[in-house]
Amino acid sequence: MADQQTSENHHLLGLSLDRTPTYTYGSIPKPHRKNPFAASSESVLRRWIARVGSQSRTFLPCTQWVPHYRWEYLSGDFMGAATVAAIYAPLSVSFAFMSHAHPTSGMLSFVICSLVYALLGHCPQMIIGPEAPGSLLVGIAVRLAGTGSTGNDPVRDAQFAGAVTSAAGTVLLVAGLGRLGFLSCILHRPFMRGFVLSLGLGVVVEQTTPALRLPNSTSTLGPQASIAKKVGLITDQLKHLHSLSAMLSITSLIGVLICRWAKVSLKRRWPSVVLIPDRLLIVLLAALLTSACKWSDQGLEVLGELQPIHLDSQSFQWPFQVQNIEPLTKTIGAWFTLAMTGLFESMLIIETLRKTAKKSHAKGFRSDMNQELVALGTANALAGCFQAIPAFGGYGRSKLNVAAGGKTPMSSVFLGLMISCCMGFLLPAFYYVPRCVLAALLFEVGLSMMEECPADVAFSLKMRGWSELLIMILVVCASVFISISSGMMLGLTLSLLSLVRSSTKVKISEGTRLEREIITKLEQQGFENEHRKRAQGNILLLKFTQTVTMDNCAAQTLLEIVEDRVEQGVRVLFFCSAASENCSLILEKLSLSGILKQCGGPGSFLSSEEDVMTAIEQVERGEMLGDQGSMIDV
Repeated sequence: MADQQTSENHHLLGLSLDRTPTYTYGSIPKPHRKNPFAASSESVLRRWIARVGSQSRTFLPCTQWVPHYRWEYLSGDFMGAATVAAIYAPLSVSFAFMSHAHPTSGMLSFVICSLVYALLGHCPQMIIGPEAPGSLLVGIAVRLAGTGSTGNDPVRDAQFAGAVTSAAGTVLLVAGLGRLGFLSCILHRPFMRGFVLSLGLGVVVEQTTPALRLPNSTSTLGPQASIAKKVGLITDQLKHLHSLSAMLSITSLIGVLICRWAKVSLKRRWPSVVLIPDRLLIVLLAALLTSACKWSDQGLEVLGELQPIHLDSQSFQWPFQVQNIEPLTKTIGAWFTLAMTGLFESMLIIETLRKTAKKSHAKGFRSDMNQELVALGTANALAGCFQAIPAFGGYGRSKLNVAAGGKTPMSSVFLGLMISCCMGFLLPAFYYVPRCVLAALLFEVGLSMMEECPADVAFSLKMRGWSELLIMILVVCASVFISISSGMMLGLTLSLLSLVRSSTKVKISEGTRLEREIITKLEQQGFENEHRKRAQGNILLLKFTQTVTMDNCAAQTLLEIVEDRVEQGVRVLFFCSAASENCSLILEKLSLSGILKQCGGPGSFLSSEEDVMTAIEQVERGEMLGDQGSMIDV
């Protein structure tokens, strides 16, 4: 006890037990306190590290899926990449010729853009690569700049094609960093359907000349020539076609169409039939026949020797050099159209893959349009520095990747590595590949681009959407009889006018607070991520009491949402009070669009709260909902 008291006294006097003074001035020391600045700096550092980690997960999505990757996904991702590579490697050469770029620039686009998107993209199953619309627009830009009108300088053409790719990628990158992803919503659906139809028609017309090997190419008409003029030129030259090229291209086209029809017919019985690389087999068969029969000596045009583009400092070309500024300024409409077209295509594919993500057990699916803009923009801006052509999401290859078992972005990594090996070791095998066969493959791609338009036209006719039909017809007519760029600008103008017109309408509805009704936010209940993990309910009740009107595009979007919910086993019900002024209009739109038929008939439309409660009780008991909803005569 005495020793403890002595120790305390020594401590108060500033002396240690070994009689060594801690304060030489003899004053009583102040008690030790923690440095507040050290604590605050430590908390700031901790918050800064947490913020950096959160931002890295946003801008580098690979930090989320790489640590959680499982070996069980490896076989599916590898098979998906191998299937896509086998089918689209020959097509990439065709896309390169359409772009007036280097023959292997399409393969290089797969290599660079696939690897970059795997690191920065949010959609794990989407495969990006060169597409027919983007390749066509790059070719138009090259000819419009004056470098590809004569074809005497293919090196300069390839460099400018890369500059166009980087310019379009820079537009998307700046838009993504500026958080402008919401601008994709202004693209009117009828306008994009009409524009895609025009692009498909343009691809078909452009590939007719190499498929038949006509003496005068459509590029001789100039970059601003309309599709109608090109059709007239082709018609005048049909008597000068090369018979062997025409026969081989038509046979290849028929073979591709038959294989596609067989896949669609047999897919339900044998799902693995979609994995057959029919296009690769047709190209290999044509190359073997050309080599064995020496068709190249009879005037059949072949690819010949292809030199790859090496990824080194010598092949790197800064796209915004002084010599490219004036041509890029001259073709600003073409590469801006390219950026918007790629954005719309990728957006549609992301929405489609979102529906199949649960069915295919895809991991880490999360859609962020701003981050998608950053990923696509970075990939194309970097690829253009190596003279690659633009790459965006492709519906066909993405669905093929899903069907083959691809679940994670590793399928994009495998695809880039496989195409890189093809460029390094298999290019000599492309020597005897006929140009007309590649043109036939692109001809089929153009036909597939025009397939969805008749369904949209039929839906608009059924819904009496005359304004949507008018926009589609105007865009197609402007693209066919003037130019594709004119159709794009007209469509954008009409979309903006439609948006302004709908936003200026007065849509004020008075809402009153109902008794026993509580309005709250789900984010405020439970943990922060609780709303993300909510279990899917088995009843979806859509209330249309405050709905003023419903146009054709809204009905088509609602139909897609309802189809998705019905496939998941959700019972969809619609409620609109009989006292509402727009109840008859809503019922008519739901009936004409086929939404009520998709949900089980007229009994899904209810007009009183008693009918709603009765219907919910029936669904919970497992009973089928009959025509018990109060129907309103239209």
